[in-house]
Amino acid sequence: MKPEKDYVPSATRQPLFCGMEPYDSSFDNLKTESFDPGALWERVNRDLELLRELVELFSDQYPALLKNVETAIQQRSFADVQKFSHKIKGSLLQFSATRAAAAAARLETMGKNQSLEGAEQMLSELREEIAGLMQALHLMIQKKKSIV
Repeated sequence: MKPEKDYVPSATRQPLFCGMEPYDSSFDNLKTESFDPGALWERVNRDLELLRELVELFSDQYPALLKNVETAIQQRSFADVQKFSHKIKGSLLQFSATRAAAAAARLETMGKNQSLEGAEQMLSELREEIAGLMQALHLMIQKKKSIV
């Protein structure tokens, strides 16, 4: 019986299953510790139109949600801080925005624990993270649009 040759995997990423596309590295330069565009691209099944729609929807909704959180903090409405922070967190997780989602989660926890100490600072951090995310999302769309 003839011995089998040693298996040596390819140095490049290959599809795992028939029909799957190989790894898409076009967003690697946009990846940060706050945002994973590759994960987002896979989450939308590499559908640029879907990504555009989601970004547009979030762009329309997040300013009001942030304003609602701000108002809830000012009025010391713990339930509303928790509710609106939770909504923002869910959207941010869908966009693979880990740092922004973590800031929203901390606000959500503050509302749940009925302790808003540091909430205004956390809201400010959340706003900054979302601003950075929006820039990255628009760059991602532009980059993919120019490739397609």
